[in-house]
Amino acid sequence: MKYKNALIAEMWIGELLQDVPKESGTRTDLRTTVSTGYSKAKEEIGISQKQAQRFQTLAKHPDIVEQAIHTAR
Repeated sequence: MKYKNALIAEMWIGELLQDVPKESGTRTDLRTTVSTGYSKAKEEIGISQKQAQRFQTLAKHPDIVEQAIHTAR
């Protein structure tokens, strides 16, 4: 059951990341420089680029994720 929940959560994160604009830049607010866009989203949820790509791949192939869950049962 944990395997199923983890795959579904990773797929969900991948779906969310697909909606984040890929362009990133910086915004200077008084004394701080803040990253914006995709890089900031990954930083905020604490995942690497490799993990982000994996999650997005899962999101693009929900049929394969469902098959993996079914096979694992």
